[in-house]
Amino acid sequence: MKWILILAALFFSQNSLAIVDMRLANYSDTWTDLELPGTGYDLKVTRTYNSRSLYNGMFGFGWCSDFETSFAVQADGSIHLKECGDGRLTIYTNAAFSTSNVKRVVDEIVKKEASVTKGVTKTYIDTLRANLMLDHRQRQVYADKYKISSGAKKGTVYKAGGESTETLVLMNDYYERTFSDGTKQRFDLNGNLTHLYDKNGNFLRIKYSQGRIQIVGDNNGRQLSFSYYENGKVKAINGPGGISASYKYERLNDLSWVKSAWNNEYTFKYDELHNLVRISFPDKTFKEIQYNTNKDWVTAFKDRNGCAETYKYEFDKKDPKDHYWADVLKKCDGKVDTQARFEFWFKPKRDGTGKFLARSYSKINNDVNDVFYSDINGKPLRTVSNGKTSTFTYYPNGFLKERRSGNELAIFKYNTRNNKVSEVQIGKRKTVFRYDEKGNLTFAKSTEGQAVKIDYDAKGRIVALADQAKRVVKITYDSQFGKPAVVERPGVGRISVAYKPNGEIKKIDSDAGPTVAGQIASTFRSLLDVVSPAGIDLGL
Repeated sequence: MKWILILAALFFSQNSLAIVDMRLANYSDTWTDLELPGTGYDLKVTRTYNSRSLYNGMFGFGWCSDFETSFAVQADGSIHLKECGDGRLTIYTNAAFSTSNVKRVVDEIVKKEASVTKGVTKTYIDTLRANLMLDHRQRQVYADKYKISSGAKKGTVYKAGGESTETLVLMNDYYERTFSDGTKQRFDLNGNLTHLYDKNGNFLRIKYSQGRIQIVGDNNGRQLSFSYYENGKVKAINGPGGISASYKYERLNDLSWVKSAWNNEYTFKYDELHNLVRISFPDKTFKEIQYNTNKDWVTAFKDRNGCAETYKYEFDKKDPKDHYWADVLKKCDGKVDTQARFEFWFKPKRDGTGKFLARSYSKINNDVNDVFYSDINGKPLRTVSNGKTSTFTYYPNGFLKERRSGNELAIFKYNTRNNKVSEVQIGKRKTVFRYDEKGNLTFAKSTEGQAVKIDYDAKGRIVALADQAKRVVKITYDSQFGKPAVVERPGVGRISVAYKPNGEIKKIDSDAGPTVAGQIASTFRSLLDVVSPAGIDLGL
């Protein structure tokens, strides 16, 4: 859909995201250094900085990439997978896992600790036991110390959250991670990511040499090659058509300079603790970050427009670890732009795997949101937004079953063959959905008369669609990048798109100007109106 809207916008008229997370008091920033769109997966290099991360990966201290997603089998038999090397944690457990697994490991740790530590007291042991039961990170540190381990069993299904349709299975010589939408990832026996597959068979393959990523290639034969400095940090990434990105470092581990594939140069400065304190852009603008280095908290942030934010953190004296809040003040040109408070509560999970975010509250100027979460799947059970309450119930696999907002009830049903939404009823309006064997949406129709039919090619790309008014749109694709080359409304006109060697749009021609762009956009908006109740992503 994004391509059609871009084309329409062109006729009618730096890749970065930043956030200071009040829950973790950290600054994060995501950058895309190189991107070549294609069929299925794009060839793309994205790196993310996290000020509270101790991860020292291929892009230096605090930086990670999606290619560095990995997992480790824990002593209690669970599997902990970290996105981006040290990002979001997903815990996988098998059907036999219970609190007793955790207790067994804790008992063994406590026994060994008591035997090797002189002068240990009962109070020390009791405190250690209580902490280890709740803190999986500390538990694994002690398990590694005393060489307590547990191996994964071949063929055993491990599920995310214990009841999710997202699974991880040890096959013969690799692990396979399967998502509810049919996409898959493969990992080697050491937990390193080696393959990504979409539901239509498109893939990325990651090849290693001496523990380093050397080649990332796709099913179309395109490749990215990585070169390194002696310390193992990325020096350059080269792709098809001469496209490349380059990197430099200070103090060995701090990424200090990047030249992207678009020939834009950026510089990064850090304090003595590897905290990123300044980012300079090609247009001479910059971002600045300040920290409480004793607590490792972000305390202030200045954006490229000169707006300044300050952060003040406070803790519940009775429960400082599990209840705290942050106040935010943002000023632009000396005037208050935003005042906000973010508050968080944590509780122990019932399965003994640690704690979970039980409630979050935010007030941003006059907008108030209060969210209560499930300890099973981490999803909202109840939200209160400016006084309006919504409640949510889920199937055992974690899929949304019902959503009630005021007097409106939405009911969701799913196709058991591919875990896709098969029916959504909101009030009196019902919409049904059908899919092909790969899980691509082929037909949708609502009781209000809206309908759409979609055809795909062998690579899972939309090649034709028609709505209830019999308006047809046909799409053919560029062979090099897999992007739309011709978008046609038969009988109305067509849009032709040419691309530069790096995949950027070079030229757009149309035999009907804004008229055809408007008709195409209108047809796709009809499509979105039909599929929006199910939240379906068509991948355009």
